[in-house]
Amino acid sequence: MKAKAIVAMAAALVLTGSMVREGRGTSVFDLHGETELTVSTASESGARYDSGSLDDHSKVLVDSGGVVVGSIVAHNSSKVSLLSDGVVGSIVAWDDSEVSLSGGEVGGLAARGDSIVNISGGVVNNDLAAFGDSTVSVTGGQVLGKIFTHDTCTVNISGGSVSYIDNSVSVNSTVKISGGHVGFYWAWAPVNISGGQVETLAADGTSVVTMSGGEVNWLYATGTNTVNMSGGQVDNLFAFDTSPLIFNADVLDLGDGLLRSGNQVWGSGVLTGEWYGGQTFSTIINGGASGAVPEPMTMLTAFLGMGSLGGYLRRRARRRTGSPGLDAV
Repeated sequence: MKAKAIVAMAAALVLTGSMVREGRGTSVFDLHGETELTVSTASESGARYDSGSLDDHSKVLVDSGGVVVGSIVAHNSSKVSLLSDGVVGSIVAWDDSEVSLSGGEVGGLAARGDSIVNISGGVVNNDLAAFGDSTVSVTGGQVLGKIFTHDTCTVNISGGSVSYIDNSVSVNSTVKISGGHVGFYWAWAPVNISGGQVETLAADGTSVVTMSGGEVNWLYATGTNTVNMSGGQVDNLFAFDTSPLIFNADVLDLGDGLLRSGNQVWGSGVLTGEWYGGQTFSTIINGGASGAVPEPMTMLTAFLGMGSLGGYLRRRARRRTGSPGLDAV
């Protein structure tokens, strides 16, 4: 460990900046000024700490056998790296600090300010909260708790597994999914899906969902949100209130139970089609949560949201033989 690394050991009273730590059997690190510390069974600095903080371009690496029982707090361009089977109670990243998780496990994470969190492996056992202008990228590993988005943060998911995403707190955050797996996503803010799999997507409020690829098993659209689809696969779709659902497809075919009234569609049944580019899709349209077919005017606002906000369809001819389709514009 380089100079300026302060470690408070058993039965010691140590002054770290303006903070006093005391107690028996404690071990605390406080890093400043490009100091580096490795916490592992192979490190001379030791394999176990109760907590720690780092500032001003300093770095801490929690590697094989390393344990930080409590929290690590990072400020001002500092970096926390968790590898192999290292274990940390929690990590809080402030300012423009960075957290890199490629192995091991952490109890919980919080990204604040302009901080960056990169997860390529390992496990986040509890929740991950993103605030401010922070950026969270998941390319691998697992987030077993929820990802909460606040303020104007950005969450990018291109791999790995996330149990739950909740951005009901802030409508200004952005989530982009291009790969990986998401169990449940409660969307109140913009979301872009170009790949990966989302088991359940509940779009609420005034959210805007843009889907050009990937798969959603269950999609529930409520409130006045907009769902704009130009690719991918939605297996089951429920729509309520005045949510417009727009299919930007080359060909749309209405199955039994789906009826066209002018440039609007209502009912329950299977909607099949072909996106521009040739990819086919098939979606089970459910007329409300019960699956029943309500009165036509009700269905115009409950299915495909074709009420006051509109969601326009036009008749077009197939380029090949078959029955006429419907094309969304």
